[in-house]
Amino acid sequence: MVGKKENQKKIARRNKHRGTDFEHHTAKVTNGVRIGDRGFADVETALHRIECKTVAKLPPKLDDFMSQTIANARNKTPLLIIHKNGDQHDNDLVVLRLCDAIKMGMFIVKSGMERLEIELDLVGQ
Repeated sequence: MVGKKENQKKIARRNKHRGTDFEHHTAKVTNGVRIGDRGFADVETALHRIECKTVAKLPPKLDDFMSQTIANARNKTPLLIIHKNGDQHDNDLVVLRLCDAIKMGMFIVKSGMERLEIELDLVGQ
């Protein structure tokens, strides 16, 4: 039984490390600041608060829907909008690849001073 608990602890540490690495990567490519260790969203940019999630594989339907969206996009940006039956359309989900979001300019490049101001503001919260 002790071996099983130790193995579970190792897996938990590895998963936490994987999540933290992903948050750092996301902050870097979006010109954001990692704030996940402060009880907020994982990354904050000038315009966005980002939750970072890692999964072993995407839900099959989502994977299929996005593959179809990419195949049909041709020379345009693939954008998937998912509507849940019975929900208001304001709650529809928008799925966009990170590389396309960056190309679209969704993440404003911040100077070092703006980044420092965000970090100082977060410390005060």
